[in-house]
Amino acid sequence: MAVVDRAMSEAWRRMLRDHSILIHAGDEDTITDQLRTELVAMRRENRPRGFGSAFFGVPTRDSKQRDCYGASIDQSPDLTIYPAHPRRGIADDQYDALFFECKVLDRTRGMDLYRLNGIERFTTGRYAWRMPHAGMIAYVLDKHETSRARARTAKRSVLSLVYLTYRPWP
Repeated sequence: MAVVDRAMSEAWRRMLRDHSILIHAGDEDTITDQLRTELVAMRRENRPRGFGSAFFGVPTRDSKQRDCYGASIDQSPDLTIYPAHPRRGIADDQYDALFFECKVLDRTRGMDLYRLNGIERFTTGRYAWRMPHAGMIAYVLDKHETSRARARTAKRSVLSLVYLTYRPWP
């Protein structure tokens, strides 16, 4: 997971440098699509070291999975990264992946949205119920939400939490 967290951070830095207008617009799907595009390019470059095709498959968006109840076959976290090769100890390769749910945090979209439409999807079994790893990505577009997000998620467990912060133009 550490190499994937480093890759996410590097992809975000690239986006800040090359796509700040896109980030400033604040559309979750557009930001996530560009993040995926950056990750795909970085995988080809094996950057950061270890985030390459020898270890990871091509990152995808909206890879649909079944929920733990069998009630829905349309559960789709925003980003999915599969390993390049099957790993030992995983009974079913379709569940061997890193799932990430992405949310924008700003003045109008705060922690309640992040919790209800993000974290709870994992904790109730809608997302990644058979995955060995899962994570949340917060696109923090407002400094005010950063401190609240960190305070409320200080006791995280199996979820990896990545904060991607954007400082808007003055």
